Amino acid sequence: MTFVSKSSFFLTGVVAGVTLGAYLTSQFRRQRIRERMRASYLNWLNQQSSQNNRHSSSNDSSTNENQDPSFTQPQLQKPIPATQIKGIPLDHNVDSSSSCGATMRIIASPDIALTSSLHGVHFTLPPKTRTRPREAKGVEIYYVLHGSGVLMRDGGVVDGDSSAVCSGDVTVVNPWSVRWIENKSTRENLTFLRVADGGNHYSEEGYDAVVMTSSSTTTTMDRVMDGIKSMGTVITDHAPRIGK
Repeated sequence: MTFVSKSSFFLTGVVAGVTLGAYLTSQFRRQRIRERMRASYLNWLNQQSSQNNRHSSSNDSSTNENQDPSFTQPQLQKPIPATQIKGIPLDHNVDSSSSCGATMRIIASPDIALTSSLHGVHFTLPPKTRTRPREAKGVEIYYVLHGSGVLMRDGGVVDGDSSAVCSGDVTVVNPWSVRWIENKSTRENLTFLRVADGGNHYSEEGYDAVVMTSSSTTTTMDRVMDGIKSMGTVITDHAPRIGK
């Protein structure tokens, strides 16, 4: 066998190996083998945890209540109201056990769906609250379902970009941007969806903490002023009719 024929045989083997490797890699991703293995592993852990809870002799009910939400949330294989998904309270003070009423419902993550990067949550921000400034872990898409607020990026109103958002608005935040969203209303909750490709990087404890705004102490007065403004609007609208 000549040198040329040996080289051709070697190159043919290299090309065939690279082609086969690329095909297997594409099929591995297409069939989501890694995600299926992870789902099977988490399901096994869930079964083991359930068996341990059944065999435990004390605090069975409290153990189930304190179980990881990722194991207890529905898989959303059938349409259900978002409010039926277990909400995770977001404390307004890290050093306190109290909560400001903000909740987060995980609707998609690597723990409950066949994905390695998708992470989707349903947020509810009460009046006069905001999320803490955090660096985006990936591309984020915000879709406002109800209410209005302000989305601030990279410094907020003074040095960065701020955008007023309301029901029906969609906006995108790029990775590594420091952003937070605030509900400045005194009466309405701000509800929105956030979908990102950062996967379980969004599951870090305290990442989505919510705080009360500095003006939250004047909520009662703000509500009174809102009521006066509403009464003024009603009187203005009906004044022409009364005159007639």
